[in-house]
Amino acid sequence: MVVKRKSTSIKDIAKACNVSVATVSRALSKRGYVSEEKRVEIRNMAKKMGYIFNYNAQILQRGKSNTIGIIIADIENHFYHLVLKNLIIDFEKHGYKVLIAYSFENSDIERENLTSFLSSKVDAIIFTPISNKNEDLIKLINKQNVPLLQLFRQAYPYVDAVCVDDGHGAYLATKHLLEQELKNVLLLTVKLDFTPSRSKGYIQAHEELDLPVNKELICRYPLGVSIKDECRHFIKTHNVDAIIAGTNTFGSEVMEVMREEKINLPLIVFDELNWLKMLNVTTIAQPIDLIHKDVVENIMTKLNDKSYVTPTIGQNIRVKPVLIVRKSSNKKRKNSYSIDKTHN
Repeated sequence: MVVKRKSTSIKDIAKACNVSVATVSRALSKRGYVSEEKRVEIRNMAKKMGYIFNYNAQILQRGKSNTIGIIIADIENHFYHLVLKNLIIDFEKHGYKVLIAYSFENSDIERENLTSFLSSKVDAIIFTPISNKNEDLIKLINKQNVPLLQLFRQAYPYVDAVCVDDGHGAYLATKHLLEQELKNVLLLTVKLDFTPSRSKGYIQAHEELDLPVNKELICRYPLGVSIKDECRHFIKTHNVDAIIAGTNTFGSEVMEVMREEKINLPLIVFDELNWLKMLNVTTIAQPIDLIHKDVVENIMTKLNDKSYVTPTIGQNIRVKPVLIVRKSSNKKRKNSYSIDKTHN
C-alpha cells in the first residue's frame, strides 16, 4: 500500500510560527504589511517545511497570476536573450514573474505557446510573431483584454509592436561604406516576413549618393542555415569589397570565410556584442536599454489601467539603431576609423 504524503499547507506554517494564516499569506506573497523580521522567519520556516507556493490558488483568489509570458522566436540569437534578461529584471521590480517559451520560428509551436499562456492565466503576453497564421488566437486574446505586444516584428497591425528600425541601420552601414569609396557592398540579410527591411536602407544609401544599385548583392537567407558557401561564392564572383552582415550569426560566418580565404574585407555586423567589441568590428548597435524600457512601459501602462480595453489600431514603436565605427587593421582601407557613435 502506497501512503500519500501530505503536503505542507499555510496553516502548518502558521502553527509552527505561532502567527495567523493571513500573516503567512502576506509574508509569502509579498503583499501587505509584515515586519521584516517576521517575514524572514516565515519564509525560512516555509523553506524548512518544504512548502510550495500554490500559484493556481492565487489566481483563483485574485483573478490574476502576476506573470507575464514571453515567447522568443530564435533560441540561437544572443541579442534576444540580452533583451530578455533586462525584461525579467524590470518586470520583477514591478512584482511580476516571467514565463519564457520558445517558438523556434514555427507558427504551430507559437500557437501552442500562446494557448499555454492563456491557460496559465498570464496577465500579459510579449512575442515575436512568426507569421499571421494564428490570427484567430490573437483575436481571442484581444477579446479577453489580455495586453499583447509584438517584439521586433509586426504581423498583426492592430497589436502594438516595438521594432528596431533595421532599414535605418542598413542605411547607416551602407552609406558609411560607400563614403569610403567601397562600391561593391554585399548585404547579407534575413528572409523573414513582417520584419523591417534592411534592403530598403541599403538602396536608399545608394540613391542618396547617386550610385547604381546592384541588387544581386542583396542576399536574403532564412534563419538557421549556413551562409558560408554562398558568401564565399559572392566574394569571388562579384568583386565584393565590403560586407554588411544582418545578424551576429551571419557576421561570425563571414569572419570564418575571410579567415579561410585569407582575405580581410571591411565588415559591419548588426548587434553590439562583446566578442564584436573585442575584435574591433564596426557594428549596428540595437539599443537594448531603449527596447526593454519601451516594452516595460507599454505593458505596465496597460496592466495598471483597470479600464484597459484592447485598441483597434496597434501602435508601432520604432527604435533607431546606432552605427559604432571602430578602428580596423584592414590595410585596404584608405581612411583609419575611430570610435564614433552616431545617433540618427
